[in-house]
This record gives sequence, C-alpha cells and structure tokens, in this order.
Amino acid sequence: MSVHKNFTHTSDFIIYTLLLLSVFLEWLFPTDLGINRFVSVTLGVFMLLSSWLLIFIAKYQFKMHGQKSGPGNQTTSLIQSGLFKYSRNPIYLGVIFIIPAIGLIISSIWLILTIIPCFCMLKKILIEPEEKYLLGKFSGEYVDYCKKVGRWF
Repeated sequence: MSVHKNFTHTSDFIIYTLLLLSVFLEWLFPTDLGINRFVSVTLGVFMLLSSWLLIFIAKYQFKMHGQKSGPGNQTTSLIQSGLFKYSRNPIYLGVIFIIPAIGLIISSIWLILTIIPCFCMLKKILIEPEEKYLLGKFSGEYVDYCKKVGRWF
C-alpha cells in the first residue's frame, strides 16, 4: 500500500499548478518587486539552484536506500541519514522555494506569494497523510525519528 495513488498527489502537480496560476495572475495583473534587478536575479538563481540541489540529493538518498519516489510506491525503509537527519521532508523543503525563486528572477510578487499556498498544500495534501502512513508502518521508530528531526528542519 502507498499513501499517494496518482500524479495529483505529488509535489510536481502542486508546484506546476501553482506556477501556472501565478503566471496567469502575473499576466492579468502585472507586478514588480521594485528592488534592484541584479540582486533579485542573483538571489533567485541562488535559491533555485539550492532548491534543485536539495531535491536532487534527497532523491539520490532515496535511490541509495532502494526506495522509489513517486505515487504508488511503497515505503520500504525509514531513511534517517544524510539530509533526512536534519529534515523529514527535504524534497518538499526544496519544492517550496522553487516558485518564489522564479518570482525573484522575473520580479513577480504573485510568484513570491505562492509560497503560502504551496506550503499549505504540501502540508495538507502530502505531508500529513504521509506522516499518518509512516506512523502506521514504522510506529515507535517513526515517533522517535519525529522527536529528533523536525518536519521542515
């Protein structure tokens, strides 16, 4: 059994949906951050690259533990090393900052504000069901892990 059954229950679906919505809002109601373009682009590129690196490393750790990522895949082990020693959700942490990073690059307030629904949707749609699933599957080991490592960091 897996907690997420299809593509609509993935961080990719959430981020692409919010990205499209934000770009549409930016097209309808253009915004500008009003800050130095060099600073906003540099910060945005740094955030984007850092987010991708965080996601890549976490997915690599999944692979190293024989754990497949994505909907329909069972959790075979509770990874508590590497990035997962510091965050229970390093992939989602990386995902949260992708859209605001793009917002900084293109100077869009809409994209930066998208961090709020992204955070809420990841928590409600993905993280809370995953936590319930992991508690049922790993019980005491998962409770101990939660005591040591925060949901985000």
